Amino acid sequence: MKIGIDIDNTIVKTFFKTSLIYEKLYNKSMDDLDKISQYEFSALHEKEIFDNLPLEDDAKDIINKLYNEKNEIYFITSRCDRRVNNIEKRTISYLKKEGILYTDIFFGSDFKYDIYKKLSLDVMIDDDYDVYEKIANNNGNCILYEGVLNKNKEGYKADNWKEIYNIIKERKYLWTQD
Repeated sequence: MKIGIDIDNTIVKTFFKTSLIYEKLYNKSMDDLDKISQYEFSALHEKEIFDNLPLEDDAKDIINKLYNEKNEIYFITSRCDRRVNNIEKRTISYLKKEGILYTDIFFGSDFKYDIYKKLSLDVMIDDDYDVYEKIANNNGNCILYEGVLNKNKEGYKADNWKEIYNIIKERKYLWTQD
C-alpha cells in the first residue's frame, strides 16, 4: 500500500508550538492568521519553532509499523526552503533523529493532489481540509487528521494515530470497496 502523509500538524505539533510562541510575543491568539501570515511568522521564528518540535502521540510508532509492514510511506509537505531557510535539510535530519522511517519526501507541495495522483497513492493523511476536499472530490482516499485548523469541517476524520492505523488496516478509508 502507498500512503501519503503530511508533516505539520499531522505528525508534529507545529501549530501548537507556533501558537505558544505567537501568543507569548503578541499576547493574542494566531487563530485568525491566514496560511501566508502563518508561513511568514514561522520564517521569522524558524529556529524557535522547528527545533525540537513535539511529535503527535503514537505518530512515530504507527508510521514505522506501517513501513515495517511493507507499506510505502511518502511525506508530502508544503515545507520548503523558499518559505523557511534550510527547512528541507532540517526536516530530513529531524526525521532521522526521531527514527521515523519513510520511502521518500516531497517538499514545497502546494498541490498535494497532483503528487497523490502521480504516485498512485492508496490514501493520504493530512490536516488541511483543502487537501482532503480536493482528494475526496476526485474519488480519492484521504483521512483528515483532526486538529485545531479543521475542527468545524466535515470529513472522514481521525484524531489520533492509533485510529489511523486501524482505519488503514481495515481499509475503512475507501470510497469504494474493492
